[in-house]
Amino acid sequence: MQHLQAQTAQLQVQMRRLQAQNAQLLARRQAAPPQPAATPAVQRGQPARPVTAAARTQLRVAVPVVQNLTRQLTRNPAVRLTARPLAQIDRIIIHHSGAAPTVGAAQIANFMVNQRKQAGIPFHYFVTANGTLQQTNDLTIITAHSSPALNLVSVGVCFAGNFNRVPPSPAQIEAGARLAAWLIQKLNLSARAVFGHKELVQTQSPGLQWDSGANWGAQLRQKIQAYLTGAA
Repeated sequence: MQHLQAQTAQLQVQMRRLQAQNAQLLARRQAAPPQPAATPAVQRGQPARPVTAAARTQLRVAVPVVQNLTRQLTRNPAVRLTARPLAQIDRIIIHHSGAAPTVGAAQIANFMVNQRKQAGIPFHYFVTANGTLQQTNDLTIITAHSSPALNLVSVGVCFAGNFNRVPPSPAQIEAGARLAAWLIQKLNLSARAVFGHKELVQTQSPGLQWDSGANWGAQLRQKIQAYLTGAA
């Protein structure tokens, strides 16, 4: 019990630190002159175009091995969840947990329910530090992982860890790419429909290393493309 309390306290400290960093980033961006938007091709709030029927026939991404935690994680019965049709989804948003890589989906769910009084863990999928894939919400459930408008049309995928200084492990990137490629196939999305959260809203997630330093966002997209084309 003491070990769990210590981990919860650590998660609270890391969440507060991440919130402070996000506030600093927002202040700097508001003070700086606007810069031209870099790729991705799909801009904020713009739905991603689905692949054509001809391209769809080429997609043969195998179903990844995923642990289903949707019925095991802590939930807040006082918060009603809203369902959506899968056809409403037009993008995949990549997050980092902002905590130590050892902090898992169960701890995040407990924190969100007990400390934040939220519905539960806000992501649909969680990628652990060793590359294990876990489903944490049904795809038909609208969760609060991004802005209200984006929550309606997106799948939230969270990578365990804080990637401001270091990138995810190779196993995480590999597993995340396989998952994203399969979701693109399942949901009939464009290969360009994968975004880092910071590409859509004012935040540091999924870390500074997403688009600088290790540039793991580019690595992830290359691997996704390899899965979609059969090169992986």
